[in-house]
Formats: sequence, structure tokens, C-alpha cells
Amino acid sequence: RAHRTPPPHRPRLPQPRQLPATHAPHRRRTHPATPTGSVKSHLCHTEAIPRRYDPMNLSRRPSSLIIVLLVVAAGCSPVPAVTPTPSPTYACIPEAGGEAVPCGPIEYEQSQRRDALYAEAEVVYRRFRAERERLQLSANPVMTAELEAVTAGGFREMVARALEQAQGRNRLSGQADVVWVRRLPGLSMSGSIVALTVCTDARGVRFANPSGAPTPGVAIDHRFYMARDAGGLLRIVDSESRTVESC
Repeated sequence: RAHRTPPPHRPRLPQPRQLPATHAPHRRRTHPATPTGSVKSHLCHTEAIPRRYDPMNLSRRPSSLIIVLLVVAAGCSPVPAVTPTPSPTYACIPEAGGEAVPCGPIEYEQSQRRDALYAEAEVVYRRFRAERERLQLSANPVMTAELEAVTAGGFREMVARALEQAQGRNRLSGQADVVWVRRLPGLSMSGSIVALTVCTDARGVRFANPSGAPTPGVAIDHRFYMARDAGGLLRIVDSESRTVESC
């Protein structure tokens, strides 16, 4: 059976051609590479939209795709900058007086109450002074209802004694001038809640003198301390004074 003996060398069948890998650098691409960016970056650029995409045929697209497109489109729009609203600026007068300075809303409310108190105190003082000026024209001054309305406590008693000492010493000529009225913060006497310092110049005034020639007036620096009574009225409750060369 020599005819069944296989030939010494069997011919090798040809192998099919191996295709190159998809990432081979020498392979020629027939279509553009798929972008690798985020969904938002793809949709924000028109070149990333597939050529077969038909924007007029949204009825065939899933509803989820429409929602994604709307959300991403909104993300592509620029967000306008928010301008902060400036806080209101208030002007407060310092307690000692002077020019108004910028302040906050709480300080402004406190300043308004303080200004009203000092304004009320000045009204009380000017009522007291006007009545004292009127009584200086009398040779026999006495306590009046107006003086009682603006005084209280030890200060009222002191005014009553001064009126007794002024008997026969009425004003003959001239008029005392109020040079200034200023706030006096941080000081209190006899339970006062507000104080004023006042300088009056009476150097041009002449007063009668029972024992001789008329007496000239002087310049005086006064301090008036005020408190509220049980009815809430502001009254002068104490005072200090000193003679000065000028105001």
C-alpha cells in the first residue's frame, strides 16, 4: 500500500489576512473620530451634532432627549452678574454735637432719640431764662407758676432763695446775651438724664444797688441738669455756675 503513504511535506493552507487594530496609527479613518468631551461641551458646539440630526423632527425623538437639550442649552447661556444692593447710609449727630457723621440704622435710631431729648432740654432752659429775665425787671421778684413748671427739687429751692436776695436789685439797663448752648454728655447730678452747658454774657447790664452805685453784670458759665418728674415732664433739678472773663 505504498500509494496511501502521505507525502513527506504537506502544503500549508494560506491564512486569511489579519485586519489592523482600530488604534493603529497608520490606519486611514473614513469618518471623524468620536469626541471624548462631556455632553454639555458636545451640545454647546454645532460641529458635534450628527449630520443626520433633524431639528424639525423632534416628534420622533424621545422626550428625555428634549429635556436634556433644554437643560444643556440653558447651561450654555451666560449668567448675568448679580449687583449687590447697597445698604442705606444714615447721618448721625454725635452726642457732644457737631457735624453729622455716617452711621448704621441702630445708631441712627439712638441718635434720633438723643437729639430729641437735647432739643427738649434746651426748650426747658429757654423757658426758665425768659422768666428770670422778666423777673429781673421787678424790684420784688417772687416764685411764679412758670418757674415752678420748669424746676424741681433742690434747684427750685435755690431759685426761691435767689429771688429773695434779688429784692431791690432789679435790672436797670442792658440785656444779658446767651452766647452758646451746648450739650454736656456724660455728666449727671441729682438723678438727671440730660445736661446742658450755657454761657451768658451780662457785662453790659447794670443792676440797682440799694447801698450805692449800680452793679455791673458778669459773664457766667452755667450747667443745668434735668430729669423727668412722675408725670414725664422734663425739669431742671440741679445746676452749677462759675464766673468767667468771657464766653
